[in-house]
Amino acid sequence: MRCTVKWFDAKKGYGIISTKGGKEDYFVHQSNIVMDGFRYLCEGDIVDFDVIPGEDGRNLAVNVTPFLTMKMVEDSLKEENLYVKKVKADKNTIIMNALGMKKGYMVVDENNVIQAGEQGMTFLDLAAYAGFDTEGLSA
Repeated sequence: MRCTVKWFDAKKGYGIISTKGGKEDYFVHQSNIVMDGFRYLCEGDIVDFDVIPGEDGRNLAVNVTPFLTMKMVEDSLKEENLYVKKVKADKNTIIMNALGMKKGYMVVDENNVIQAGEQGMTFLDLAAYAGFDTEGLSA
């Protein structure tokens, strides 16, 4: 199954993966993330996983494998000396407001000059800007 990370608390080591539209949530523990080193996810990351029923009745995400992550996007942009900056919606972020986004992203250079996403971009827009194929993906 492929879904989006709704939230993840790296300090506590757990979070929620959600289907498009938030119709179904899956609990994820860091011990079920397949990656080397410190295992964590970021809000908006797209992951592949299997589901098993938990003892407490919640659906558990296991064998969680990152598919497209913020770290991948940031690493790709760094190769061009570009960086991701998070932005919150306000009266000046017209596009974010129109899309109902509370936060988004922009791309800046080493001098903090905006290169893309002045009005804020979604994670998938950011990934596409960084050169990833996002066709068919949804967040």
